[in-house]
Amino acid sequence: MMKISRKQLSRSAIMILVFLWSVTLSPSAGFVSGAREFTSAAQLPRTLSFPAAALSHNPSNDIIKDDTNGLRWQFNFRESAGLLVRRPYDYAGGDVTFRIFFQTTTPATGLVQFFIRPRSLDPGDGLFDAASITSGPVIVTGTSGFGTMYEQTIIIPANRLTKDWWFITIQRQGSMSTYSDDVVVFGVALEYLAL
Repeated sequence: MMKISRKQLSRSAIMILVFLWSVTLSPSAGFVSGAREFTSAAQLPRTLSFPAAALSHNPSNDIIKDDTNGLRWQFNFRESAGLLVRRPYDYAGGDVTFRIFFQTTTPATGLVQFFIRPRSLDPGDGLFDAASITSGPVIVTGTSGFGTMYEQTIIIPANRLTKDWWFITIQRQGSMSTYSDDVVVFGVALEYLAL
C-alpha cells in the first residue's frame, strides 16, 4: 500500500480545487489533454450577465415592452434599451464580447440582427451618440415549444471602453434583418479577460 503524505495530499487537493474553480469561471473555454489551458496565467475570462429587466428603456414606447421573460422587441430600430455598468475592477483590457440572448415568437424564419452603440464615460463627460457596431445576423427557424432561443454575439473593440463607466445601447433591425415578428430578449452578457 502506497503512503501519501499530508503535504502531497494537500497539494493535490489544492490543484483539484484550482482546476474546478477555473472551470466554473469559464466553462466554454477549451480543454487540452483533459487539463485547463489559459492564454496567460495572469488573465482569466469573466462573464457579467444581466436579465433584460435590468436594461433601461422608454416605458411609454410601443417598440420595446416589458414581457414576463424580459423585453418584447418589435422589428424597429427607432427605440433602444441601455446597459450602464461600471468598468470591472479586474478588466485587463482588450476586446469585450457582448451577447444578446433572445427568443422568437412565431413560426416564421429569417434573420435577426441587433446592433449596439457602446461608449465609455467619466464623470463630467457629455453623452453623445456613438457609432453602431454589429455582427452577422442570426438565422432563426421559427418557434419550438413556446419559442426557440438564439444568441447574437458582438465584439466591442477595446478602444470603445477606455473610461470608468460603460454605456451600451441596443437596437434591433440591423441592415440584414428579415425576421419581422417580435422577439423577446431574455438577457445580455459581457465577457472580458480579467487580471
